[in-house]
Amino acid sequence: DGLRRCFEGSLPGSGGLVAWLNLGALAELHAGALIAVAPAPTGHTLRMLGSANHFRQFGEARDAMQAKHRGMVQQFMRRNVRDAIDDYITRFEADAQRRRELLKTFVPVFLSEPWVVEQTLRLTAEVREEGIEVPFAILNRAVIDVDWARDRDLQKRDAAARKKIAGTVVDARRSCVPLDSPDVLQSYLLGQI
Repeated sequence: DGLRRCFEGSLPGSGGLVAWLNLGALAELHAGALIAVAPAPTGHTLRMLGSANHFRQFGEARDAMQAKHRGMVQQFMRRNVRDAIDDYITRFEADAQRRRELLKTFVPVFLSEPWVVEQTLRLTAEVREEGIEVPFAILNRAVIDVDWARDRDLQKRDAAARKKIAGTVVDARRSCVPLDSPDVLQSYLLGQI
């Protein structure tokens, strides 16, 4: 809690760090579960995914400060000491590494708007550079059934987007109702709404 308050109040990009703490805790509590996250735009998502590096840097900075503390204790008290802060730093770094290793797969969800497609390509490339698998992408609000003339244009845009995204693209058809509960989402997935 104290660490979370520190992140929320003082560090740039702290939202990604706090999100990473929460995702890691969820993943550890629910081993083997699929955790879906609807993050902010590409830049925020990349910062969140890169938070493990921030944790490492933060741990190194804290360790450097603690080394000064140990040096002062050695100087004034003539003894070597490892205290609770040293243990915390060691545990913090191990937690960050373990939680980063939990993230093995990333599935981007995108719209067929040209700018969004470009951002999805960028995101996918950078995620893969981090060693995270991207097995497929989901085209959100895909036009499956043509209800009116504008749908034909949207279908063409969807087709162009599918072609531009490398690999498998799965369509998530448009929904006329908010998919905001497990029951509604299940009905949507079963084609009932």
